[in-house]
Amino acid sequence: YHEVFISGTQPTAADTTKVGMQVVPDANGDPQLWVDGCATPIELGFLDLDNVEADHPDWHTANADWIARAKQGPGTAGGPDPATPTKTSFIFDPRNTPYGKSWGDPFPPTTTCTQAPPSPSPTIEFTLPPTTLFTPPPVTQPPVTEPPPPTEPPPPTEPPTPKPTKAPTEPPPPTPPPTEAPADAPP
Repeated sequence: YHEVFISGTQPTAADTTKVGMQVVPDANGDPQLWVDGCATPIELGFLDLDNVEADHPDWHTANADWIARAKQGPGTAGGPDPATPTKTSFIFDPRNTPYGKSWGDPFPPTTTCTQAPPSPSPTIEFTLPPTTLFTPPPVTQPPVTEPPPPTEPPPPTEPPTPKPTKAPTEPPPPTPPPTEAPADAPP
């Protein structure tokens, strides 16, 4: 990652925020500080922000607050002014991600190998690349749900009874044929 600095303002080795530490993995693979008597250590790089802006001691409280929130992850709200909380973020401009979705390195472990429970199998070898520590995100699975119990089909129904119809009526009697008009009837 390349940056431009005004001549004389570029960071020096004393300004680095990355330190190498000897660690050993615990039973879960998380690094712990190595102490004499533990398994063979490996050296990994960690963020050390304790000396950031050390020339401004009046800023130390705000820096320590941000570091504590950053260790909880991006988006953790807080800050020196409770009325105007800020959130931690990897970088101000989300398009500029020189370290990907990380702080650049993990924060140092806070426990030593003597404080951890013993490893379940001392024969397991654990190696990581010397400059990175990657913890994969937890895999979440959808909850397993039981299928609903089968429902019984409704009992068969009787076919509908047809409605009764009216009894047929007898045809009307035949109409008598017309009679002839009398001869003396007016036309």
